[in-house]
Amino acid sequence: MTRNFTEDPVDDETLDRILKLGIKSPSAGFTQGVDLVVLKAWDLKRYWTVATTQEWRDSTSRKGLLSAPVAVMVTVEPEAYSRRYSLEDKDDERLTSVDSWPVPYWWIDAGIVISQLLLAASDFELGACLLGTFRNEGEIKASFSIPEATRICATVLMGYRKLPDPLSSPSRRPRRPFDEVVHFGRW
Repeated sequence: MTRNFTEDPVDDETLDRILKLGIKSPSAGFTQGVDLVVLKAWDLKRYWTVATTQEWRDSTSRKGLLSAPVAVMVTVEPEAYSRRYSLEDKDDERLTSVDSWPVPYWWIDAGIVISQLLLAASDFELGACLLGTFRNEGEIKASFSIPEATRICATVLMGYRKLPDPLSSPSRRPRRPFDEVVHFGRW
């Protein structure tokens, strides 16, 4: 995860290629219930104002994030999944309401898109960082005309990495060993 970006713009062709790779990801029932809201320039400044507090923006540890020239909000529409599974080729009455899904696959599908975006950015030698939407979702949605039924999953920042890139707390923790994480045949 990159936490220090230059302000150099990402050219439109590169950004389009990354976005096209992101939206090629699979989705439950081929629902395609994930949408992307791409922010640059003035829209990105508005995002920071609506999505964060002044105290958060003033923190020196976050200044490098604020320089990212691109932000991609990854959104999902849960009801799209219920509608999709109501269609004749799926016809699964167990999944015709959002509350009936034992696992909310819209979040999984959004996670796959996010992963694709992060990997594609890296392939194009860009830095990227995942930000959660922990506050002000309603205000963010209103500010960017995101439909009420749509949820913001997360935001992916993209741009050119600026060195030094400060280490965050996750990067100071060791990764769990392979043998502790991967279980063959049983736990």
